[in-house]
Amino acid sequence: AVIDGTGKLSMECILETRAVTILEFIQGLHGSLSLTFEEGTSAAWLHDLLKPHVRELQL
Repeated sequence: AVIDGTGKLSMECILETRAVTILEFIQGLHGSLSLTFEEGTSAAWLHDLLKPHVRELQL
């Protein structure tokens, strides 16, 4: 889900677990991005993939 600065839901989608798909989605968003996701089997991979593309990243 994408939440705007006021806390309003602005987008919701399901993505393939592929680097190119996730990066295309992130690069299509505008503004300062903060990302939060749950720890799990893909957490380290997601962290390494997305850290260079967002302002803040939290697990």
